[in-house]
Amino acid sequence: MPNRSTHTDDAALAAAIATGDHAAILRLARLRARLSQTELAGMFGCHPSLICRFEGRQRALRDPATLRRLARLLDLPANAFGLHDGAASQHIPPRSPRVSTSQAEEDDMRRRTFLMASGLLGSGLAAGTASAAEPDPAALLAEQLEPVLLGPAVPAAPSTVVVLRRELFTARAAFDRADYLTVARNLPHLARTAEATQAATDTGHDVVGQVYALITRALIKLPAGGLEWISADRASRAAARTSDPLLLAEAERLKASVCRRGGQHDRAQDLVLAAAEHLDTSGRAAPQHLALHGVLMCTAGYGAARAGNRDLALDLLGDAIRTAARLDEHRALRGPLAANITSHKVSALHVLGDPAAALQHARSAGPLTGTSTERQGRYLVDLALAHHALGRPGPAYNALREAELRAPGEVHTRATARNLIHDLRAHRGANLPGIDQLAARAHVA
Repeated sequence: MPNRSTHTDDAALAAAIATGDHAAILRLARLRARLSQTELAGMFGCHPSLICRFEGRQRALRDPATLRRLARLLDLPANAFGLHDGAASQHIPPRSPRVSTSQAEEDDMRRRTFLMASGLLGSGLAAGTASAAEPDPAALLAEQLEPVLLGPAVPAAPSTVVVLRRELFTARAAFDRADYLTVARNLPHLARTAEATQAATDTGHDVVGQVYALITRALIKLPAGGLEWISADRASRAAARTSDPLLLAEAERLKASVCRRGGQHDRAQDLVLAAAEHLDTSGRAAPQHLALHGVLMCTAGYGAARAGNRDLALDLLGDAIRTAARLDEHRALRGPLAANITSHKVSALHVLGDPAAALQHARSAGPLTGTSTERQGRYLVDLALAHHALGRPGPAYNALREAELRAPGEVHTRATARNLIHDLRAHRGANLPGIDQLAARAHVA
């Protein structure tokens, strides 16, 4: 019987799902279910060697029927393997024509533009976009999460930790694909049920902490309004009731992000660097500790950039790069961290007032792979911001449209993206076909 898998392994499983690594998803979900290859094979009705070949990448996992059956046996949602779960289909808007640019911009784009470097231009674009008639995801998030954080209290029946973790897994998957309408609709019930379970059984503190951490991440997409302070504090308090250093560090990281948004840069840096102290980064450190340490250094590096300290920002991001190098044997963790480093360095260079360097780094870094739809959408929006800062409305709009096609929920929800749409729409002299329709889809007045 395999060793018990705990929630500390959820990051690796979530990363495997985000990257579409079916072999890793199968192995990690099997371990989480405490099944041996022989036991899973018996449930599936095959020889154990087939499961071994699936996990060892010697046989590709592509057949939808096989994937659905494995998902069912391992208590995973079908979309963990990239399959539709029966939800209503989404509408993909017609691609707006790419706008013309100046000769200098054309030359720049011919020299391996960011969109080519991102690997997303002309991609399959698996994510659909919502029509303008659908609810405003930003407004729905605020409307649904405010009562959870401010009251009045709504009674909820306690559940079991197993069920709560399953629902948390589904909520994270929705967040990772930037489906914030689903996040807004599901998180309130999950938060109340987790709180009720904790109160009734004195268990599930880790789930409560992770639920409020996810709520904080969602609220950070919106204009600062105060709710994110409450959710970050609740995540931190719940994490403190566990003995899990990963939960403690992640909760403090989010609290630091909230402080930074409030202009408390010194406090934010103190929090994120203190969070790193929870983690083991020694020569025998667990890979999950190293991966989160790298994320913390990314957060600290961006925070230093926001405070105007270029040298410290680049030094901290360099620490993240060195940490990622120690994860060469852990692909499911290294890929997302490498993408995090690239996107954080691009953002850091931009806020340091060097958008040209941000674009150049994106080109030299190559395609942003191994990460979630949400992260890819953020990256494209950040590059759109860099183009806009250089006075290039055409490339900024093109990057923003690619972001919408890849991660519609990110563009329709994130305050930064919506502000950019507003600015591009108001740009005098710029010919941006389809900008009014984009504004309508993103609920930008």
